[in-house]
Amino acid sequence: MNRFRKEDSEDPTHKWIGTYNSNLIHVVKFFKWLHYPNIEPSKRLKPEVVQNFPKLRRLEISDYEPPKMQQDATGFKSYDKRVEEVLEKVGDHFKWQHKNEEMRQEIYDTLDRLSPGWKEPYFATLRRPLTEEEREKVEGFLEQLRNEAPDNEDYYHDED
Repeated sequence: MNRFRKEDSEDPTHKWIGTYNSNLIHVVKFFKWLHYPNIEPSKRLKPEVVQNFPKLRRLEISDYEPPKMQQDATGFKSYDKRVEEVLEKVGDHFKWQHKNEEMRQEIYDTLDRLSPGWKEPYFATLRRPLTEEEREKVEGFLEQLRNEAPDNEDYYHDED
């Protein structure tokens, strides 16, 4: 098993340890089978021949090297940058909506200043009862909606 060992100069990240441990598993399985062929594999004991073969641990805590970690950090930076761009677009949209609302308010204020009662005809139409002609128009419109509606009777409610 020592033939898998490598010097630090040859393998500075000690990847040979993974190869050693992988091969150790196969060797142990083979000897278990060799010594206890008639026993179920999960119940076979580890033979004395392979008892002293240790499983090795790697010295490195992580596989990442500093340049790779910086690349990952750059990836996070680019993600953060994309989030900032989206937030900036959302902020621009809110500013645009606010600007449109201000323009609408300015138009209303100008209409109020130039023609103070400009809203009154609309409010009067809403306040007064409908005339017979207006009621017939509304009923005709509702009839059109009923004719185009699905077969469900509760789709439109006629409330008098």
